Amino acid sequence: MSTHAFRQLFPTADALLDAVHEALVDECSSRLRACIDQFVASATPAGVTEAASLLAKSWPLDRGGLIIRGERRVRAMAGGLDGPGAARSERKFLGALVDIFTDLMTRIGRRFEWDPMLAVRVILDTYERSFEAWILDGHSELTFADSPYIARTLPTLLEQLSQSVANDAPQSGSAAAVA
Repeated sequence: MSTHAFRQLFPTADALLDAVHEALVDECSSRLRACIDQFVASATPAGVTEAASLLAKSWPLDRGGLIIRGERRVRAMAGGLDGPGAARSERKFLGALVDIFTDLMTRIGRRFEWDPMLAVRVILDTYERSFEAWILDGHSELTFADSPYIARTLPTLLEQLSQSVANDAPQSGSAAAVA
């Protein structure tokens, strides 16, 4: 099937981008889920660093995926057409990742202190912008796992957006523990 013939299966370019984006969401979710399901980390400060490295090595997005997501947003903003459709696509992507990130937090002995949807939005947005900057600076997407974002920023975000589940338990000698 030619590219033109495939394009004709969709009523608009936005509908085509939405279908591709949906496949991208499924692929990204599958990659992350597969890595997280195999992940065993220590519930120590090193756990957030291990988790950040895992996220990068699972390749949740590549250059093509970043371009597709950006293209859909640009088309919606530039043309003013189907903005709600683009927003729905973004929410679907975010929604698909919330449970995965919540599971990751559990595996490193943490839970989101922020609303999980908001916390994952911050992580996703900073991840995408950092990945984009990495590529624009001339680095290979294959080396993003070695970037300062993965080494420092993402572990800091994971730590600051969450708290240790050990902090949830009453401390011995505290009023809650004594009562």
